[in-house]
Amino acid sequence: MKIYPNRWNIPLWELVGSPSPGPEKYLQARVRGAPLDGKRLCHVETGRVILVKEAISRDGDWQVTAKGLAQGLFRAGDRFLDSAYPASWAPEGLFLPQGAMNQGWEQDRATLLGPLVRHGGVPVTVRLLSGKDQKKLFHLSCQGVLLLPGAPYFIEHGSRKVELVLLAAGPFRDKDLDLLTSKAFRFPGLLSLRAIYSINLRHRGWVLLPPELWDESFDEALGERGVRVMRRTLDFWHRKLVRRSRIPGGFSLGDLEKDFGLPMAVGEFLTRDLVNRGELRYSEGRYESSIAAERRLSPYAQTVLHRLQQKRLSGLHRAAFRQELELKGLDELQRLGLILSLEGEWYLSLKSYRAILETLAAQQKRSWTLSELREVLEPSRAFLMALLKEMVARGHIDREEGGWSLRQT
Repeated sequence: MKIYPNRWNIPLWELVGSPSPGPEKYLQARVRGAPLDGKRLCHVETGRVILVKEAISRDGDWQVTAKGLAQGLFRAGDRFLDSAYPASWAPEGLFLPQGAMNQGWEQDRATLLGPLVRHGGVPVTVRLLSGKDQKKLFHLSCQGVLLLPGAPYFIEHGSRKVELVLLAAGPFRDKDLDLLTSKAFRFPGLLSLRAIYSINLRHRGWVLLPPELWDESFDEALGERGVRVMRRTLDFWHRKLVRRSRIPGGFSLGDLEKDFGLPMAVGEFLTRDLVNRGELRYSEGRYESSIAAERRLSPYAQTVLHRLQQKRLSGLHRAAFRQELELKGLDELQRLGLILSLEGEWYLSLKSYRAILETLAAQQKRSWTLSELREVLEPSRAFLMALLKEMVARGHIDREEGGWSLRQT
């Protein structure tokens, strides 16, 4: 069954009273609305997200224990939206007027109002964009407002009022506005909720859907739950992410959101397939190329690594690397985990560190004095002291009276 924006019942929760201190570092608040299933709620007035730990039904309301609540920020009457809905705090939006598409409007400023706008409204700058048959779209700019594609809004100036539906949230480039305007008027009549999200999907190559559309299928698109990605876009992003993973340190989902504007849910969908195919590896929140680190080093990092590996059972001080590219090579090798940074700005290749452990173990000797270690490893005293501190921290040796003892591994 088609859902039209004017009949879309978006669930909201209203704050009753003000938040109060709860257990541990949580705050408690009373909210009014439908059964509270979401674990993340978005504050309509600020776009801030709160994490719900517990929601207990009390006298027709919900007693919520959550992180992110602030006693001085949230007030009675404030509203919350389930974060499953793809709303964003954005500085501009492109809107469709409801009813007659050529409704006149002459003012360049107005007040934006609606269920997803803070109380009292938000001042906006208005610009009309013309489509075919003299139809208009409203481009509204402001300092920030919660925008949800398909949601109802309206603007007013004096006695003049125009009902709107959000087509797409910004930020936009000039060509985005032209493309979205042309796409919006390809559909006859009023746009359904599915048509609005289909326009966003084909414009950006991906889209986040509201829960009401999670079971919908879109032509030439793949996805699950609230994520859809165009097939042609999927290959483009896979290539882009594989290239990005070869940069030392790889990337996180937060990096994709910051650098490319990809929501975390979309980034997670794109990377999961690459991990399953063995093109990316995931560790501690970061994605890196599955190609061995030594094979994707920059030329200057390769040179630095070769110099360190030539030292065999010893290392080099940072002062030995005087050129800027060599210092960049040291940083790159550290990010890839190919060298160790010891106290006092000493560096040691991981291969040399393992060779030191094997050399000591081959002596079949458990306790060592400083002079015995210097005789076997032949390092400088300054380097050896930094090395021993690192070995203690890594749990390979223990400090004891008169020397060090090698742990059995």
